[in-house]
Amino acid sequence: MKRFIIFCLFLIIGVFPLCLKAASFQDTISIKYDSTFCVNKGDTVKFESSLDTSVYDFLWVRLNNESDTLSTSNSLPVYQNDSIIRKSFPRDTINPYYIDTILIKIHFYPIPDLEIDTIECYNGAPIKIVTNAKLDTSYNKDSISFFDQLNQPLSNINYTKDADNYLVDIGNGDTIIVKLEYSTVGCPDSSLFYIEIGTKFLPQIRLESDTVCFGDSTMISNLSNFDEGLSSVNISIEGIVPDFTEKGNFKCFIDTNGDTREVMVTINQQGCIEDSLFFIQNLQTPVPNFGFDKTCENKFLNINNSSSFTTIDFTIEFSIFNKSYNFGSVNTINIPDTIPDGVHIGLLTIKNNNGCSDSISKAVSIDSVTYVWFTGLEMDYCVNQDSSLLMGSQNGGVFSGLFLNDISPGKAILRPTSVVSNFEILYTFTNGVQCTDSYSQEVENVYPKPSLQLFGLDNAYCEKDSPINLSINQSIENQSIFTIIRDGLPMDTSISLNYVFDPLVPGFYSIINFFTDQNGCFSEIQNSTVVNPLPLISLDSLIVLKPGDVILVGNNLQNEPEVSYLWSNGDTSPSTNLDQPGLYLLYAVNNLTLCEVSDTILIEYDKNIKDEIFQIEIFPNPTTDKINISLSSPKSDIKLIRLNGNTVSLNGATSFSTDIFGKLILDVENISSGYYCLKIPDVGDFIVLKI
Repeated sequence: MKRFIIFCLFLIIGVFPLCLKAASFQDTISIKYDSTFCVNKGDTVKFESSLDTSVYDFLWVRLNNESDTLSTSNSLPVYQNDSIIRKSFPRDTINPYYIDTILIKIHFYPIPDLEIDTIECYNGAPIKIVTNAKLDTSYNKDSISFFDQLNQPLSNINYTKDADNYLVDIGNGDTIIVKLEYSTVGCPDSSLFYIEIGTKFLPQIRLESDTVCFGDSTMISNLSNFDEGLSSVNISIEGIVPDFTEKGNFKCFIDTNGDTREVMVTINQQGCIEDSLFFIQNLQTPVPNFGFDKTCENKFLNINNSSSFTTIDFTIEFSIFNKSYNFGSVNTINIPDTIPDGVHIGLLTIKNNNGCSDSISKAVSIDSVTYVWFTGLEMDYCVNQDSSLLMGSQNGGVFSGLFLNDISPGKAILRPTSVVSNFEILYTFTNGVQCTDSYSQEVENVYPKPSLQLFGLDNAYCEKDSPINLSINQSIENQSIFTIIRDGLPMDTSISLNYVFDPLVPGFYSIINFFTDQNGCFSEIQNSTVVNPLPLISLDSLIVLKPGDVILVGNNLQNEPEVSYLWSNGDTSPSTNLDQPGLYLLYAVNNLTLCEVSDTILIEYDKNIKDEIFQIEIFPNPTTDKINISLSSPKSDIKLIRLNGNTVSLNGATSFSTDIFGKLILDVENISSGYYCLKIPDVGDFIVLKI
């Protein structure tokens, strides 16, 4: 038989029963309860059996641990989620035995306790909303949304959630409405909260200034974001009093060149105060200061720059006499042009690399110059030969240059003494205002004098020596003049590069050559020589000898003590005794001058006494290589003897013989030049000359 029993579960907020229906199956009836209960924190959920306590006994245990007895009464308070078995034991067996399984879920409603920051001046930080809701995220849900003052949804509000709290980003001076909604899963009701959050507007300072050169006022533009009607402004500038209170744009003046000033700005809008520090400056502006050197019209103007407040890089522009000149960062300006004499106004502008500049006008005095020249200079000179008188156009000028000899103010002698080319002669004159002019001319060449050298002349000659060809080391034929002087008297003159000197007459000679080259430079060379006289000897040309007689043959002239004599027969006295016919030679040499001379005498037998005379031929004489001897009969033991008495060896032989015909050829090519004595026995001694 199936039975239904009603149980009541009392949820005590007040206390009200919750009745449940149970089924009974024969002796035991099992029922399972699975319920969710929505309650406020602090409330108690109490289960209570609807069975009669006089009929039933009760036992409450945990589902997963039936040995854990929770209660034995007919009710059980529950504070948290739990799984419980309730056993109902009938006291009378006629009643059924109930076993109830109860699965309990308790969901607490959130009870927020909102804490909201007061509306303060904007500082950039998010607004914090502390809910104190202590949500159980397994069944409590919350959401946040934003609205403007007209209750229009705002979708661009950024926020972050930290546990149960919110950090909401809100703009400067903005106010919004925040909607917080809380709900519980399985519970029908939800909670709504509307709060207002916001910030007071904090002025946003932005000031800008233009950068001006010193001397101009600085414009300060107030681009700040604030309500001029609700705010007060104070601007304090370092070094400037009083403070400025302008809310818009204004000007100020910095009275120091190239200075930077600190600017403190304060804006107070309804108690929200913002401060800002920035700097203003003026650009360094040059202060021109220039000095001018004394300048003459033929000199370049020099300007000394002592300007101040210049940057590292600056430029200078100078305008004068309708011309302009530009320069870089220099302390001295050199104008590259001359300026006519007189007083001119020059404008100087100096400009820093920051664009700031200043100008100054100056009166520039240019002094006049006395211009000069000189005369007398040639283009070419010969060293130690030519000279010039130089005369300047102004009395009092000074010459300078090589080879000059000042003789008076404005006059000088130029006499080159060394070889040089392309040198300048300068004439300088300074007038009464100390302006100087110089005039220069150039000498192109100072040529060397020809260097003469005479070839062919010896220190001494002997009378009647062969003529000598003299020459000089030059090449211009008609510019060479030879002059011959003997014993102080001119003897001959010849225009030629060569001269044939014939020492016919003894004496002291001077050979003078005067030569002029293509540049007009001349030189003279003088060489001396002596022509020594020959020894004085003279022999008779022919003497007739009687056979058997002896005759004394000697020099017909006066004998000289410094002269040595040698006869072809070997006798060394001025005279010799002869007893044989033949051609005899007397050789004489001056021991001091070595001049030598010879003479011959022919000795013949008297024809009246002997009909046949011995025939002899010796040729050529003088000779260069061969001596041909032709006799009328053969001869032997012929010898060739030097005048000093030494016998000559020819090809290893010192004695020679003719052939059967009386012929003999001697090869004397390899012996030294000079006089030799040819001795032919029974014929005579003969002098031969090897040249």
